[in-house]
Amino acid sequence: MGRLADRFGIVVPITAGTVMLSVAYVASGASDTIWQFAVAYGLIGLGSSATFAPVMADISHWFTRRRGIAVAVASCGSYLAGTVWPPIVQYFIATAGWRYTHIGIGLFCAVTMLPLTFLALRPRAPVGETITTGRIAEEPSLMLGLGVISRLVCGLIADRIGGLKTLFLVSTLQAVTVLPYAMFNGLTSLYVMSAAYGLFQGGLIPMYAIVVREYFSPREAGARVGIVVGATLLGMALGGWMSGAIFDMTGSYRATFINAFVWNVFNLAIVLWLLLRDRRAGHRIAMA
Repeated sequence: MGRLADRFGIVVPITAGTVMLSVAYVASGASDTIWQFAVAYGLIGLGSSATFAPVMADISHWFTRRRGIAVAVASCGSYLAGTVWPPIVQYFIATAGWRYTHIGIGLFCAVTMLPLTFLALRPRAPVGETITTGRIAEEPSLMLGLGVISRLVCGLIADRIGGLKTLFLVSTLQAVTVLPYAMFNGLTSLYVMSAAYGLFQGGLIPMYAIVVREYFSPREAGARVGIVVGATLLGMALGGWMSGAIFDMTGSYRATFINAFVWNVFNLAIVLWLLLRDRRAGHRIAMA
C-alpha cells in the first residue's frame, strides 16, 4: 500500500482499502464457518493497511516546519477510534448480535470513508512556512485515549529534538511502565498502569515515520513507512500469540509481562545503537 501511495498518490490505496474493509466486514458477518470468518478478517487486515502507514507517509509531504506534530495528529486516528468505538461496538453486539454489528461496520466504512477520500485529492504542498464483562472495553479505551495525547506531545518533542531521540525517550518510558503489570492484579492498578502505558506507548509508531523521513528520500516515504509499520504490526501479532502461549504454559500473566519487558529492553538497545551510530557519523563529518 505504501508503494501504491508513492506511485499513484494516497487516493488509490485509501479507496482500495476502504472497499476491501467494507466487503470484508460484511463477509465476516455473513460467514458460516470459522475459516470463512478467518479469511474475512485477513481481508480486514489488508484493508486496514491502506489507512494508516500510507496516510502518515502522505501527510509528511504536506508539512515542512511542523512535520512532527502533523504526522502525530494523523497517527492519532487509530487511537481515537480505539477510544470511541469499543463501547459502541460492544453495545451493538449485546443488542443486535455480532453478525449484524459486523455488517453495520462494513456499511458504515463505505458511506463515510469513501466520501472522505476527496479531501486527499489536493496537491501535496508543504504547510507551515507557506475484567468484568461489561467493563472490558474501558481499559483499552483509556489506554488508547491517552495514546492520543502521547502522540501529539511526542510530535511536538520530535520537532525540537528529532525523531530518533524522541523514539529513545518513549521507548525507555514504555519499558519502565510494562514491568509493573507483572506485580499487580487489581482493577484499579490495571487502570493506572494502562493510563501510564498509553501515555508513553502511543508516541512510538509516528516516530518511526518521522525517523524514516529524516533519513531517507521523500520519494520512498510510503514504501519505507509501510515496511516499518508492517514490521511493527507483525511484532504485535507475534507478541499477542506469544503472550497467549506463555499464559497457556504457566497459567499466569506475570510471565507474559516479564516477556514483554525483555522485548522492550531489546527494542531500546536497538534505538540506543542507532543513536550512537548517528552521533559517531556526525562527529566524523564535523572532524572532516
